[in-house]
Amino acid sequence: MTKAVLFDLDGTLVDSRKDIAVSVNRMLKEMGFPTRDNGEIYGCIGGGIHKLVLASFPSESVTGKPASDLVDEGVERFWRIYKDHVLDTTIPYAGIRETLLALSGADGIKLCVATNKPLTHARIILNGLDLSRLFACVKGWVPGLPVKPDPAILLRALGDLGISPGDSVMVGDGMNDLFAARAAGMKCCLVGYGYGDKTKLKEAGPDFFAERVEDLKEIIG
Repeated sequence: MTKAVLFDLDGTLVDSRKDIAVSVNRMLKEMGFPTRDNGEIYGCIGGGIHKLVLASFPSESVTGKPASDLVDEGVERFWRIYKDHVLDTTIPYAGIRETLLALSGADGIKLCVATNKPLTHARIILNGLDLSRLFACVKGWVPGLPVKPDPAILLRALGDLGISPGDSVMVGDGMNDLFAARAAGMKCCLVGYGYGDKTKLKEAGPDFFAERVEDLKEIIG
């Protein structure tokens, strides 16, 4: 019996691609790099912020240093810029609110957010979209905490909930969610409506696969 459901945030609960892409371009402009088309940036979302920032850089920085040497600076700038723009266009996926309400009303099921996004940013989004009240806990990145695919965030959430991994499901849109769930000893439901490549996600062999938001109620509930 499922007693806890952990949800990724970006690409699973909310569509935040435009706000992320615009903030990446603001970061690039600050650092003297050429900006990129939003569509190019969308294709790089989902592998973690360091990979996203590196992919957005040109191969050689204007200072003559390899772009890879400036990733940490880019990440720091991005999070600072993005914090002021996390709700410019970000919205829940259609049907998410109703699905969460249905699941949170199911007997014995507790819901939690487990995201690689900084906890501060995640809370701003969930509070601003009036979703926080539907979750028993929210876990995001804080200094010193490894991010998915490491299972640390998931295990912290389950510890707070007092529920074992074997009675829990991780719902996400990327391979990092699947790997973290497996490392934590949880089942995983990947979704086909988010940022990940649907074909590759299916081929990875998750325990469940939700083509649509509405499928989550049937799969989990």
